Parts: sequence; C-alpha cells; structure tokens
Amino acid sequence: MVPSPADEDNVRHIVGIAAGEYISKILRQDEILALGWGGTVFAAAQSLAPRRNSGISVVSLSGGLPRSAVINPYDNAASFAKILDAQCYYMTAPMYADDEATKKALMRSSAIRTVVEKAASADIALLTTIDLTPKTWIIKHGAITREMLKSLIAAGAVGGVCDQYVDADGRVIDHELNRRTVAVPLGTIRKIPHLVLCAGGFFKVPIIRAALSAQLAHTLITDEQAAGGLLAS
Repeated sequence: MVPSPADEDNVRHIVGIAAGEYISKILRQDEILALGWGGTVFAAAQSLAPRRNSGISVVSLSGGLPRSAVINPYDNAASFAKILDAQCYYMTAPMYADDEATKKALMRSSAIRTVVEKAASADIALLTTIDLTPKTWIIKHGAITREMLKSLIAAGAVGGVCDQYVDADGRVIDHELNRRTVAVPLGTIRKIPHLVLCAGGFFKVPIIRAALSAQLAHTLITDEQAAGGLLAS
C-alpha cells in the first residue's frame, strides 16, 4: 500500500511506480510476464529495473486500439519488453471485433491462439482495472464511447479487467461488448500462478472489490484511500 496523493488524479502514477518496483523484485530470469494495459501499467514501466539477456517473455492480454498512444496494449507491452530485454507477444487484432462471429474467427486464428497459449503459460500477470466513473480514462483513449459506457452501467457493470466488464461480484456481464472482446479470457488469466493487481483511488473501489471477488489478484498494490474503502465495506 502506498500513500494517497493529494490530487487523486495522480494515483495511477503513484500506484504504477510501486507496481513496477514490485515486478522488478519478483520477476526472474526466463519467466513469462502477462500484461494488462492502462495508465497504471504505463507508470509501472517507468520504475522497472532494466535487464539484459533476461530470457523473459512479455505477452499482452488484450487486442489493440486503432491509434498509437503510449497507453495502448501494444505500446505498454513494447515498453516492458524493451526495458526487460524480452521477447514480446502481441495480440494482433483489434480490442473489439465488429461482431461476435468475427471475434470467434479471430480467437480461432493461429496468431491469437499462440498468444493465448503463451499467456496460459505465464508465471506472473500484472493487471489493472477499468473504472466506469467520471474519472475513467477508457473514453479518452478511444476504447469505448460515452454511449457504450452508459450501456455497460445499465447492464450492471462496475468496471473491467483486461477489457472484460464485470458486475459487483466479479462476474462477466451479458453484454454485446463482452461478446466482441478480443482478449485472453479471464478464466485463463485466473489460472496464472501469481496475479498482481495494481489499481488505486477511492473511485476504483467497486471494480477493485469485484476483481478480488473474481479471484484475479494474489497481490494487490493500491493506495491508502482505496484500501480504506475496501476495508470499510
């Protein structure tokens, strides 16, 4: 747990830095690191200890956004791989397919199956959460629209993990966006031996709690305000 910043908008950076330091301590030679994406994961890369000839592999758990940005599954994974001198495995598909049939076809492709299989063999996963509050970055980075956000909330979602939206109990909701998501399934991620969830801010308490209920964290890296909110409820 890290101290909460005076400006809650800086919490992603503070928590991410702590997460990068933690990953640097626990990640060993030749291991596989599965990676979520977002502002907190982007910040984690900034505090990673550089490696050389590491034998490490980094595998992205999500499809990509259509435009290049530092906070993008492709770019987050590339940053980690460069710092760790690691092989990088991308999910070479959009984050959301046009329809369910296209998603199923993509998930059957050899390129995507290779990434899913690599993720299933991961030793550690670094995950974060997507909130659906006014503070969310998910619209800013072009992953979903405001209309889609409203639709997710109406369907009972409190947020997402690896672009799969869940209810307060951590169950994947029945929503057309989830049916189009190109990502390593949460059921596969759940089996990774060490799941590190990094997320902070009081506004993220509902989705952090949901991720814990979904058994998507063995280690939680968060801040004081979020921890207080989790303990109070």
